[in-house]
Order: sequence, then structure tokens, then C-alpha cells
Amino acid sequence: GTAGRSIAAHCHAALLVLWKGAPAEVRASFEERAAAERAAVARELASASKKLRASGGGGYLKLREQITSFARRQPHQLLQLLERLAVEESALEQRRVRQRQREASRGRTARRATAAT
Repeated sequence: GTAGRSIAAHCHAALLVLWKGAPAEVRASFEERAAAERAAVARELASASKKLRASGGGGYLKLREQITSFARRQPHQLLQLLERLAVEESALEQRRVRQRQREASRGRTARRATAAT
């Protein structure tokens, strides 16, 4: 919140004072490293972009295109599919909750049995 911004502002001001007070050769070495890091990041970004273009956009792009195409051709079936997925997801979550409850019950039973002995 506000305290975090205030601390960040104070740190920024302190670093700025240190930076301006640093000798020129120290600042130059940091600037050289920063330039080298920016160039490395730019090369990595260009390489990743090239690989993505070469792969045809990646798996998610292809999947998104297939879903969009299906939705355009058969919108009513897409809605039915989404509704079915929502029902199945709800049923799966209910099974997970019941499984957690059973595990918690077993744990309580085991603790009681251990305490009784």
C-alpha cells in the first residue's frame, strides 16, 4: 500500500544520491554491463520470437484457432459442450470434496485409535 510506495520512493532517492555520487568510471562500468544485458535480452527475445513463428505459433495458438473455427461452424454444439464440461467439473469438485472429507475422517479415526492405546 502507501507504506510500500513510501519505502520504494525513499530507496529510489537514496540510490539516486549514491549513483550521482559514484565516480564516473564506476558508473561507466555499470552502464556497460547494463548495455550488454539489454543486448542479451534483445537477442533472446528475437530468438524466441523466431522460434515461435517457425513453429506456427505454438500449440495454444493452434488449439485456439481450432476452438474458434468449431465455434463459428457449430455454435450450438459449442454451448452444449461447455455446459457439459461445467457439469462434469462440478461433479469432479464434489468428488474431491468428498475424498478430502473421507481422508480427514480417516485421520481423525486414526488419531483417536492412537490416543486410546
